[in-house]
Amino acid sequence: MIGLLAMAAASGPSFDCARARTKIERAICADAELALLDREEARLYRLALAGPAQDRNGLIARQRQFLRDRDQCVEEETTDTVPQCVRDAYLGDIADLRRLAGFGGDAGGISSGPIQFTCDGGFPDAFVTTFKLTPAQAYISMPSTHEGQPLVATPGSARLTGRYDTGMTYDGGDRLQIDARICVAKR
Repeated sequence: MIGLLAMAAASGPSFDCARARTKIERAICADAELALLDREEARLYRLALAGPAQDRNGLIARQRQFLRDRDQCVEEETTDTVPQCVRDAYLGDIADLRRLAGFGGDAGGISSGPIQFTCDGGFPDAFVTTFKLTPAQAYISMPSTHEGQPLVATPGSARLTGRYDTGMTYDGGDRLQIDARICVAKR
């Protein structure tokens, strides 16, 4: 955790905390993990804007919608749960941005992936984006069903388990389990 705090203090979020106006901006400035996630979101957004053949207007509209959704955390959550809500918003949006913009090979930030998984029994494909945070985290996206789930490392293990649905586990390699479904990395 000390390494995470040092990285956030050195880089901060994507905006100047001295000018933080909203409760969400102040919450991001006060939390090292949220600052790192904000910086990663901004980095990927800039890369997507600069990428070839992108629908610039669609990308800008998408980003504005994300910011509105993220800012809803203040209205829908208690003071104690705002950081958790904001973290989950960033994890999900970074995962979606990486998948939509095709950033699978990008390794310049704290996120990587997504890895696409094919599941048994005709279950929809799932995508896993990983995050170099302490503890390690990931996000499972199932775009065809508009579902997602943040994952967090199980103490003393490399295994990541669903933060809210413990039936979702990722072994950090080529295997993902979603309840009784087994999913393998698509190669």
